[in-house]
Amino acid sequence: MNNVLKLSIAIILYASCADSTETVSVPTDFDAQKIVSAQNQLQQILVKEMVADVVDVPVGKIEEYIENKLLEKGQYTVLYSWPTGKSISVSDKYSILEYNSMGIGFIATDDVAIFEEKYGSNAGLQQRINQMGADSNFNKEIATAEANYLSGYAQRRTVEKLQNVATAAYWEKPVNALHVFADKVSFTITTNFGDDENLAKKNAIRLVNEILNK
Repeated sequence: MNNVLKLSIAIILYASCADSTETVSVPTDFDAQKIVSAQNQLQQILVKEMVADVVDVPVGKIEEYIENKLLEKGQYTVLYSWPTGKSISVSDKYSILEYNSMGIGFIATDDVAIFEEKYGSNAGLQQRINQMGADSNFNKEIATAEANYLSGYAQRRTVEKLQNVATAAYWEKPVNALHVFADKVSFTITTNFGDDENLAKKNAIRLVNEILNK
């Protein structure tokens, strides 16, 4: 095989692998208000059948949990989990069933610039710390503990901007969450697939496509 042919094949392979992220577009008739109006009933936006389709698990095995019942703006979150069929050892004598999960929450109506500042850097974490410090009704001991946690987390946090998902999107590690901005609304897809980050990201992107385009 001559060098020119080898180089051509290498270029093709590089181009095909350079960005293998699935493309998720925002449809022209997408209604952001539909998500905003259901921010305290997100099981209307993300239903079991969507999750079952993405992860290829029977609907009957998926359980629904409301993680946060606080009816504050954007704080309501819904989680769907299912057993993997495996067990996790917690000691020499005991083990527990392993579960995977996906969820949606943290609805906001910020514009894309605020979204990118919030999730594309640690500015959002600093803003949360500042808000807790300024809130006279917030327990100071809890605020201090939370601020210390967020400061430590900021040192470990990394984000990856996904160029071809919705209007804007960031994949955040180590929590394996996908922050999405679509038209005039943002939301977060949470995931738990153990140590398989690639599977978590792939399924999160597929779930966004279900929400926006199905």
